[in-house]
Amino acid sequence: MKKLFQNMRLQSKITLTHMIIATVPILLLAVLFAGTLYDMIVSDTIRKEQESSADIIPVINAAINEVYLVEDELNDYLYAITDSLPDSQLNLNPLENGTVMELLEDKLSGLASIPNIQSIHFYLEGEDSGFYTDTLSSLFQPYSRIRGTYWHGIFAGSSVSSLLCPGFYLGPQEREDFGDLAYITKQSVTYHGGIRTLYTAVYFSEHYLDTLLQENITLNRSAAYLINERDSIAATSNTALSSTYLFDYATIQDSFQSSNNFIQRTILGETVYAGFYSIKNTDWYMVVVLPGNSLVERSLLLMFRIVAIYLGSMVFAFLLATFLAKSITRRISTVINQMQQVKKGLPVPLPPQSIHDEVGDLIDTYNYMTAKLNQLIQEQTQAAEDLRIAEFNSLQAQINPHFLYNTMDMINWLAQQGKTDQVTTAVRSLSRFYKLTLSRKNSISTIAQEIEHVTIYVDLQNMRFHHSIDFVVDIPDELMEYHIPKLTLQPVVENSILHGIQEKEDKSGTILITGWVENQNIILLISDDGVGIAPDILDKILTGEGESRTGTNIAVYNTHRRLQIFYGPEYGLSYFSEPGKGTEVQITIPAQKDEEVRPMANSSLSPKRTVPVIKVSELQDSPSVVLPGTLLFYNQKPSKETGTYHIQNIHQISEKLPTDENIYILAHEVTEDFPPHNHSYFEISYLLKGEVLNVIDGTEIYMAEGDMTILNRKAVQSLKYLHKDALLINLCLKPQFFEKTLKPFCEDHSLLSDFFQNRVSVRQNYLFFPLCHRSKAQSLLFSIIQEYANSGFHQTYALEADFLLFFDYLTELDEYSYYGTDQKAFRIIQYIRENCLTSSYQEIARHFGYQEDALSSYIKLQTGKSALSIIQEVRLEKAVHLLSDARINLYQIGEMCGFSSSDEFFQLFRKNYGFTPEEYRKQFF
Repeated sequence: MKKLFQNMRLQSKITLTHMIIATVPILLLAVLFAGTLYDMIVSDTIRKEQESSADIIPVINAAINEVYLVEDELNDYLYAITDSLPDSQLNLNPLENGTVMELLEDKLSGLASIPNIQSIHFYLEGEDSGFYTDTLSSLFQPYSRIRGTYWHGIFAGSSVSSLLCPGFYLGPQEREDFGDLAYITKQSVTYHGGIRTLYTAVYFSEHYLDTLLQENITLNRSAAYLINERDSIAATSNTALSSTYLFDYATIQDSFQSSNNFIQRTILGETVYAGFYSIKNTDWYMVVVLPGNSLVERSLLLMFRIVAIYLGSMVFAFLLATFLAKSITRRISTVINQMQQVKKGLPVPLPPQSIHDEVGDLIDTYNYMTAKLNQLIQEQTQAAEDLRIAEFNSLQAQINPHFLYNTMDMINWLAQQGKTDQVTTAVRSLSRFYKLTLSRKNSISTIAQEIEHVTIYVDLQNMRFHHSIDFVVDIPDELMEYHIPKLTLQPVVENSILHGIQEKEDKSGTILITGWVENQNIILLISDDGVGIAPDILDKILTGEGESRTGTNIAVYNTHRRLQIFYGPEYGLSYFSEPGKGTEVQITIPAQKDEEVRPMANSSLSPKRTVPVIKVSELQDSPSVVLPGTLLFYNQKPSKETGTYHIQNIHQISEKLPTDENIYILAHEVTEDFPPHNHSYFEISYLLKGEVLNVIDGTEIYMAEGDMTILNRKAVQSLKYLHKDALLINLCLKPQFFEKTLKPFCEDHSLLSDFFQNRVSVRQNYLFFPLCHRSKAQSLLFSIIQEYANSGFHQTYALEADFLLFFDYLTELDEYSYYGTDQKAFRIIQYIRENCLTSSYQEIARHFGYQEDALSSYIKLQTGKSALSIIQEVRLEKAVHLLSDARINLYQIGEMCGFSSSDEFFQLFRKNYGFTPEEYRKQFF
């Protein structure tokens, strides 16, 4: 240690001395107080929060008690003005007297003017009351308005006589018209000689309580909320934080009874401190949650201030030490500082010195050394660059003759066989191959050009090996403009053919090239299903030492070395292989692109066209037969938000299609009645939006959004206008459409194959499918339309395959009808969708005068789906809407939507949407 200090520079010795003097006291203080700092801050913050809560609780108690007093005063006044005895049931008959009702109105006006009270209303059981008039409707509200509300269900299902209701207990109309929160009492009254139930509702402000809770917050990201025994939040300082830090009622009661202080808990991996305060005369508790992270931040802030003061002291000590050192050794420090610049770049000489003492001689020597060092560095840099270029050119030169030798060998073999035509083709391909290679002077190409290059190579090899190699390229268009060194893919593909596929017994196989961007690098993966590579050979293949049974792996090794020389050691080739199954070669290069480079105009790799979309604009002369007429042509650009096309984009098309096509896809706006007609083709009609009356063979079929019909050539059809926005998508298929890819499907026996072949099993000339905008159905329809447009409105194998998938989906769906929805069924289904959340299925059946089983059979006959499946669809739609409200937990949502259990809710939601309700809430909210 002594020797180290003696060898230290003078400036460092002085600086170190000052730093020790400034550092030691601070470090001692940090050791003494760092351990208790966090506890001090936690204790202080909890104390402040308790003081704040102690001030706010009486205010909340007073606000709630004020609501109770209003209700008591109102009840006493009702007994007084109706001359009812306090111990007897309240008699409402006197209220029909106008004078008495005016007294009640005046009393209600006075009570409603009290701050925090928003309105007061009565709900009398039965709809035959004389109170429901235009004059008195502001006091007595129709009893039907509260059916289906959460608080009415609680009263109906329990013996409670009063209820303090959070906001979501109330119906939407209540919250909009009357108030956010309510205190509701239930009592039996006499009216017109009968006993009825009267609900008295005092509505008050949730915003007032929210404001009080927000004023109680003393720490960032902390939350305060009021919660009742049903785990419902009545008021909150922050909706999102309250949902995150939600404690169940049982935990609150246990913690409140066991301790009046804050408790520590872990929620979602975060430590929080929670305090609980009872609200008098209610089942409500106020919960205050302090997140540990905020307390840590407060601790860190204090520590940061301490460290800032400490660093200020250190800077001052350092500046003082530097000033003292420079005042003693200024010229020596100048030389030292200048020499330290070598760490950042080339050494720079000092100005010539006029003083020739020891320090002056040192500076002259330093300047001489700097000049010589700069000269040596320049010479070394130039030599290294020349060596890199020479090595790169040398490695590239080894690859070109390797491919040329194999190709000429193949041409020689063809010539010996007398296959002159193939020799001509091979020579032309080889000429094109080398024209692509040699016409570009630099050593860099693009991925698009390399793909074309290797495609020609595989074509030449297929001529040699009897077309036994399937070559597939699946690289996104956006990667095609990125840079890659020339002759990178060809040696790897050559290895896959010669040492992989050709060593199989049948000497045939597939090579697949895929690519993607990963961490600002381009990853190209070349896969083959050849014989694979043994582990001992695989370990040596990129070292330059490995050999195969047919020769060395020098080309692959050279390719790997070229990439490393060009980009660095972290780039190059990686081999993965399993003997007997195949080999994968991963090529990693940096993602570099020159904006000047573009795919060749005649290449199939050019960017995809935007999707043309269509609609019928005029009819043929004959009103009895509708054929595709003039089509308007329009290029619909993708959505800016998602970058994708949707089936809703279909509108506006021009330009006639060829008359000899076997398929047409048209969008038909039903803005007026359409005359009866039949078709020379099969027609699939999907109602994208609106409503329409589709009359087929005299049967009226009411179609809503998502419904679909399939008509054969015998069907006589007309359309009747119902909705101004009605839009049908018509897929018109001639019988010849089924003669290729779909022929085996039609020869099989299924619902749709029998329909298209007009077999005896077909009952009607049409089929009705209530798809109800199923996501998979829309996805398949969009694929069909996009392929149709991309293929230039022609029939393709891909289009036929899309139709095959769609037909298979409809067959498996098993939700169809031979009759379709008539007017009555249409009305019943709409009623079910509108009322199934507030009315039971038994009540719905009785409303239409049906037994439950009879109504289910009728709906099944008309739509092909059960009433239960329709109700489940509505419940799931309602659940999706409620999931956007973070104050309602998942189990309450399941209960509010009518599911028998939380398990049923979770299973059906996951089955229909592909993820759980919790995952949906996290993903979208």
